[in-house]
Order: sequence, then C-alpha cells, then structure tokens
Amino acid sequence: MFWMLPKNADHTHTMCWAYFDVDHSRDLVTVHALIGAGKEIFHTVSREEAREDWNYLVSRGWVRATDAQVKEAKMDRRTLDLLAKD
Repeated sequence: MFWMLPKNADHTHTMCWAYFDVDHSRDLVTVHALIGAGKEIFHTVSREEAREDWNYLVSRGWVRATDAQVKEAKMDRRTLDLLAKD
C-alpha cells in the first residue's frame, strides 16, 4: 500500500490523504483519495489507470507519504474511509 498527501500539509492534521492498495493477484489497484471539500476518488482500477490518478495528484502538488508520517498520523484504510463519511 502506498500513501500520498499534499506536499506541505501538516500530516497530523490534514484530512487530505490518498492510498493506493495494489492487489497483485488480480493486477488491480484500489484508489481512495480525499482531495478537498467534497471531492473524493474511490475506485478499483488497472495499474495504468491508477498511475493516471497518481500523476493527477502529483500535478496538484501531492507527494508520497513516508511510513513515519502515516504512522504518526495514525492513518489507515479504516480511518480514511471514516473521514470520507464525515
């Protein structure tokens, strides 16, 4: 699983996160991204389509989150899914 967040965001307080969860057995990627107020990407797509999502976020100034940032923010799939429901 790979995580992203806006480049200069305070990772302990931002609600903008994205994860890319690769299912190697099916060659698919689940992408879930909260990219702004009321804006969300959530789908399971091919690796090529996931790469387009990744590049879109990079073009908006997002970067790959470090393991330390993810751990410190206590971010996981369930937490991101709950944030999306709020």
